[in-house]
Amino acid sequence: IRMPRPGLEGRSEPYAFKEGLRLLIRQHPNMKGVEKTRLALDDMRVGADSFPETFLRLAMLDARLPEPELQLRVDPDDPWSPSADLGYRRFRTAVQYDGAPHLTRDQQS
Repeated sequence: IRMPRPGLEGRSEPYAFKEGLRLLIRQHPNMKGVEKTRLALDDMRVGADSFPETFLRLAMLDARLPEPELQLRVDPDDPWSPSADLGYRRFRTAVQYDGAPHLTRDQQS
């Protein structure tokens, strides 16, 4: 569940919350796909910016790595501090996912 960045976007609240999704599942128990949604809800985390970041986090968990923090800020007390997509503060390790759009000549220069 992606958290918006109020200084960069015109909103401060996410489009959905886990509790709201749980309520929707309870209200529509016979809707197609609700069982898969219920299972996926357990794997959802607040803070992922994209599906590839989520896929990476799940792959790390499948590899038996500990659950990483999402949007890990270098200085957690500074809202403008640079952040990594995910990582482990206690191991001083940050992971940044940059997909194919970041491989263009303009992005690399």
